[in-house]
Amino acid sequence: MKVHFQLNYRAEYGQDLCLIQFGDKAVYTEQNPLIMACQGQDCWTVDVPLSGGSFSYKYAIRVPGGYIYETGLPRTVRIAASAKTLVVHDFWQADTYEKAFYTTAFLQSLFRRDRNVIHLK
Repeated sequence: MKVHFQLNYRAEYGQDLCLIQFGDKAVYTEQNPLIMACQGQDCWTVDVPLSGGSFSYKYAIRVPGGYIYETGLPRTVRIAASAKTLVVHDFWQADTYEKAFYTTAFLQSLFRRDRNVIHLK
């Protein structure tokens, strides 16, 4: 089966985006990354032949001396043995100041809205 990974990310000129696999049977490691191809301005793609089961991975930018990984835990795709193709659309997981607005402090207090209240203008 073929899994088509697509990542929307605006890279700087000369950067390579890679897919790095995690787990005991990892094929695409830091020593052997799967380099993605840039399609247009900010669409990175790569096709991976896989069989049924699960596949844990992260996206990384290859820089001299190592990698810059996206934040968060590795992503996991579970693939049915009967599947023929799978398309995975992802976005880069960034750890930015904007994430603070989605914390409990903001959502449960500062930005809290009563769902039963109708505001008339």
